[in-house]
Amino acid sequence: METFKKHHLIPIFLIILASSIIFSSTLACNAIDKEALLEFKRGIESESSGQLKTWDPNTDCCTSWNNVKCDNKTGRVVNLSPFRPSNPMDVDISVFVTGTISPFLCNLTSLQHLDLGHFQQFYLENPGQLSQLTYLSLAQNILTGSIPTSIANLHRLKTLNLSYNKLSGTIPTSLFHSMKSLENLYLQQNNKFTGSIPSSIVNLLSLVYLRLDNNSISGEIPTIIGNLKNLKIIGLSSNELTGKIPNSLGELSQLSSLNLDHNKLTGSIPANVLNLMNLEVFDVSMNQLSGKIPPHKLNFPASSFSGNPGLCDAPLPPCNNS
Repeated sequence: METFKKHHLIPIFLIILASSIIFSSTLACNAIDKEALLEFKRGIESESSGQLKTWDPNTDCCTSWNNVKCDNKTGRVVNLSPFRPSNPMDVDISVFVTGTISPFLCNLTSLQHLDLGHFQQFYLENPGQLSQLTYLSLAQNILTGSIPTSIANLHRLKTLNLSYNKLSGTIPTSLFHSMKSLENLYLQQNNKFTGSIPSSIVNLLSLVYLRLDNNSISGEIPTIIGNLKNLKIIGLSSNELTGKIPNSLGELSQLSSLNLDHNKLTGSIPANVLNLMNLEVFDVSMNQLSGKIPPHKLNFPASSFSGNPGLCDAPLPPCNNS
């Protein structure tokens, strides 16, 4: 019996030992990444979220640091959201951060998810070096100037969020030439983009969310948007858009929300757009549209059409046949 115990205890011991070695090696923070994060922390003057207090140089950044996630096999940092509240139910709009972004951050060459919202003084040199990024959010900062052209080098990017900033200038045509994996584009709110919607948007065949509202974008809505068959959300409200609502929007069978309000659109409302099968939200209020509102299955409220003196019929007052 004693011999039996010895023979079985040895394999069990070896399994436990091997497991502990594998576990520790897969979670050990990469030295280059750890130094990059510590340099990042040194550049932060103040941050109200308190998340960086856990970034102790004597601990493992993969297992002990808040809002840092690593690849279990390589120990490389793949997800960084340094100022997000620990509780996802907490509202993070009150988080304020000041300081400067260390260029060492670009040494995180395996980074896939980067969220640097709430920075009050923001500068990230050449974000295009982070070539593995699939998610980039620089929202709710005070970014000024134009969109960095190096962002176009992020070929794997699925989400780009630059909303709630003070960006200006035109949207670079080159931005959409090589970002064919992009699914979510957020450039809305408090930015001051001008010029037209680039025709290169036709390259974003994977696009699902398009948010350009609350800017100063002018020109016509490109008919080629109708080629983006995966679109579910289009937000173009509160701009300076002119021309007609393209009939091609009626080819977007997945579209559930279309907001074109507060522009300078003219002409009539295409019946095929208003009767899209999955359309739940529709707003063309405060434009210069005219003609009879096409019959539609969903009972969109009158507020969806108000502010267009030339529009008539349900849910607005009937047309004057005289």
